[in-house]
Amino acid sequence: MSERESRKFDPARAPLLDASERDAYLPDDRVVDLLELAGTETVLDYGAAPGRVALAAAARLPAGRVIAVDESLEMLEHLSERVAPVANVEVIAIRDNAVPLGDASIDRILAINVLHEVRGENALAEMHRLLSPDGLLLVVDWDRERPSRSGPSRELLYDREAVDECAAAGFAVESVDTGLPYHFVLRGRRHGG
Repeated sequence: MSERESRKFDPARAPLLDASERDAYLPDDRVVDLLELAGTETVLDYGAAPGRVALAAAARLPAGRVIAVDESLEMLEHLSERVAPVANVEVIAIRDNAVPLGDASIDRILAINVLHEVRGENALAEMHRLLSPDGLLLVVDWDRERPSRSGPSRELLYDREAVDECAAAGFAVESVDTGLPYHFVLRGRRHGG
């Protein structure tokens, strides 16, 4: 197994993503609230499997849509089945963090528990390319200072590290105090956006 593969989520642990206790520490509706949706946006859920938050966002987009992307074929299969009945959710497979969509075509980007998996890769640069000038990036990830039994055991970030990595990719980000017990939250925009 390569170093990159060792950082990626193991699909065998997928049931943890749907476990009922997740609602206690990372409620989907609370995350979607942070996207500041008006109902017409195009939202990219980056690393979307299993689709919980994609579905919660789609429910708030009567005239918008969610594009859910992931690179794990196993997770994409589960994701596709789960969102199939929902007309405003599209699933796209990505490879090497490349999302086959146009520049500045996305109004909101959601990256939950992804940043620690893509460190040193081009994922943030790709998100920057995709985000519209007035768009919003929302990063929610495990905080190294607040470990959880449910979270990964390594590769975690401190809030400040994540801010620096987002800034290096061209985002102006701010830390948002949400009271989530194990996660930091960053909200950002393109520099000059």
